[in-house]
Amino acid sequence: MPDISFLPFDFDPRGKRVLVRVGMDVVLDEEGDIIDDRRIRECVPTIEYLADAGAKVILLTKLGRPKGVEEKLRTDKVARRLSDIMKRPVAKVGECVGEPVKRAIDRMEPGDMLFLENVRFYPDESKNDEGFARKLAELADIYVNECFSVSHREEASLVAITRFLPSYGGLLLKKEMDALENCIRNPERPFVAILGGSKADKIHALRRLVEVADKVLVGGSLGLLLLRAKGLDIHNVKFDAEWAAGLDDDLKELLRSEKIILPVDMIAGREFNEHAVPRRLYVTQMYDGWTGLDIGRKTTEIFSEVLAGAKTVVWAGPLGCFEWDKFSCGTRSIAQLISGMDATSIIGGGETAFAIEKFGFSENISHISTGGGAFMTYITEGKLVAVEALKDSKRKWGI
Repeated sequence: MPDISFLPFDFDPRGKRVLVRVGMDVVLDEEGDIIDDRRIRECVPTIEYLADAGAKVILLTKLGRPKGVEEKLRTDKVARRLSDIMKRPVAKVGECVGEPVKRAIDRMEPGDMLFLENVRFYPDESKNDEGFARKLAELADIYVNECFSVSHREEASLVAITRFLPSYGGLLLKKEMDALENCIRNPERPFVAILGGSKADKIHALRRLVEVADKVLVGGSLGLLLLRAKGLDIHNVKFDAEWAAGLDDDLKELLRSEKIILPVDMIAGREFNEHAVPRRLYVTQMYDGWTGLDIGRKTTEIFSEVLAGAKTVVWAGPLGCFEWDKFSCGTRSIAQLISGMDATSIIGGGETAFAIEKFGFSENISHISTGGGAFMTYITEGKLVAVEALKDSKRKWGI
C-alpha cells in the first residue's frame, strides 16, 4: 500500500494531539455489557505505540446503531475495558465536539488517553458532513484511521475528516489490508471460499468469489436462497428480504457455475428459535413448515472433502444458527477443520469471527478480520471509501 501513509510515523509525535478513529463497536448483551472485546484488543498496538511515543491520544468510535442519544450505547464501558486491558488510565468525556472536549484535551499530558462519546449520537456523522468533520479536526493535529470494520462507509469521522488533517492508517488497518490484498490478488491455490449468513452483501461477494476462487461452499440462509432459486421447494428463508425479492434470475445465472457447492442436507426445525426440535432432512424434503437451521452431516462431509486440499480459505458468514447448541455442529465442525489445516485462513469478521472465538479455534487462524461489511465490500469492489480518502490525504498533505 505505498499510496497510503501507515504508522509508525517518520517523525516524533510527542506532544501531538492524535485523533484515532478506532473500530471498537463491540458485541453487547441486553444490559449493555460487553460480551466480546476482541475489537478493543485489536486496536491496542496502535494506541500503545502512540501513547508510548508521548502523543496525546484522542479515541473515537461508534457503538451500535443509536437513534439519537441512548444511555446503553455510551462509550464509558468501552473506555473502562480498554483501560483494564492496557493497565493504564483512559479518561472519558461525554461529547465528541465542543468546548468541554477542547478543555479536556487541553489538560492532557504526553502519553495520556481520552475517549470521546459515541460518534453515532451525532446525525451529521452518517451524512459525511464537512462541518462536523471540521469540528472533529479542530481537536487534533493528526488523524489515524484504525477502523477497518466500517471503512466501507462514507462518514465524517472516516472520510471528510481526512480533508482537514494529515491522515494515516493504523497498524491494524495495514494488517487487514495486507491480508486481503494477498488473498484476493494472489492467493495460493487451491483457493476455497465459504459463504453463509443472511446479509445481502454476500450475494455480491458470491459473484466476485466465483470469479477468483476454485470452489465456493455456500451454507446458511444464503445456501437456502440458492437452493430455492435452483427450483427446490424451500420455504422460510431468513434472508435480507429487501434484497432477496426478485433475485431469482440473477441467482440462476450464478448457479450455472460448477464452482458453487450447495448443501444436500440440513438440520431443520419447525420454529426459528433455540427450542426447536432438530431433525435431519435432505434438501428435497424441506417442504413448508421446516426451516433450515444448520448444514447436515452429509453436507459437512462434502464441504470437508473440498477443504482438505485447500491452500487458501476465506470464510464469511456462519453455516447455521451457531448461537444455539442444537444447531451449531456444522459451523463448529468446519471451524475445527480449518483451524488444523496447513493453509492461509482468513475469517471475515462479524458473526463468523464471533463463532470462531466461541468455539476456541481462533489461535490457529491466519487472520480474523474485525470487519464483516468492510470485508465483503473489499472482496466485491476491491476498494474501501475510507481507505481511498487516506490516499487522497497523502497526496494533499505530502506525507
